[in-house]
Amino acid sequence: MKRQNHQAGVASNMGTPGLIRAVFLVAVLSAPLSAPLPASAQITGADSAAALLAAAAEFESRGERDVAESLYRHIVDRFPGTPAAVTARGRLDAAVAARSQAGGETELRVWSTLYGIWSGMAVPAAFGAEGPAP
Repeated sequence: MKRQNHQAGVASNMGTPGLIRAVFLVAVLSAPLSAPLPASAQITGADSAAALLAAAAEFESRGERDVAESLYRHIVDRFPGTPAAVTARGRLDAAVAARSQAGGETELRVWSTLYGIWSGMAVPAAFGAEGPAP
């Protein structure tokens, strides 16, 4: 009896290969439908550079020039040849020129102050003044 049941089970499973083929066929035919579609617009280096340039301009407008200059340098180094790199190079050059001009003014003020202090002490000492004029 067991043998007959076993043979009956094998006979009933004969439809399984057909089912496997059908599932495989459905999977193969539906694969192109489930594949990811290519993006119509990929983000490029120029897009990234433009976003960084906008962030740098925002930092510069807030007065955080050191952060803006770092971003400008990053754009010029990382994304050469993009319109944002050209703009960043111009802004970086302008920032460096402004800083060197401001540095010259500061140095002039410091030097003038030190010279004034020295003159205020050296000239009276040279002429033998011992106190303020009466």
